[in-house]
Amino acid sequence: LTLEGRPAGKMASKIFVGVAEAAASANLKYLLSFNIDLPDSGEFSGLSLAGLTAGSSYQAVLKGPAQIATSSAFIMSPTVTNLNSSQVIFLLTGDLNEDNAINSADYSIAKAAFGAKPGSVNWNENIDFNIDGVINTADIAIIIKNMTKTGDSGLWISQVASGSATLLN
Repeated sequence: LTLEGRPAGKMASKIFVGVAEAAASANLKYLLSFNIDLPDSGEFSGLSLAGLTAGSSYQAVLKGPAQIATSSAFIMSPTVTNLNSSQVIFLLTGDLNEDNAINSADYSIAKAAFGAKPGSVNWNENIDFNIDGVINTADIAIIIKNMTKTGDSGLWISQVASGSATLLN
């Protein structure tokens, strides 16, 4: 994996990987899901795909913090299965509120942290896309470049519970 904005050899991050049937398009139901610690190299292996059928088609959805989801179709192999024909998968950066879209809400979050460095009250390492120790125009430029893009699995919306509550004294 390559996380947009990161210098080569600095890809370490927590990454979500979900595996769904390839025919599914909306409201994906993951057959398997993983939270992996991506190393600096951006390469990972060793995930158990037990339960998937050899020769069947699936899609993997990958998402990191501040990136939109990217999917990669694959056919399950009886031995080793490689995503994206062993080519690098590129994750677009800029989704700061984790809704799988890059828009003005993400820009506002970055703008509020502009100029922050580690130790600043408004520091947020997820906004320092290029890992240079300051939230600056280089980071903001990535959001602007990717403005209006949505991840492969569509918007992620959290449902707010409804109901009523009574305060007891």
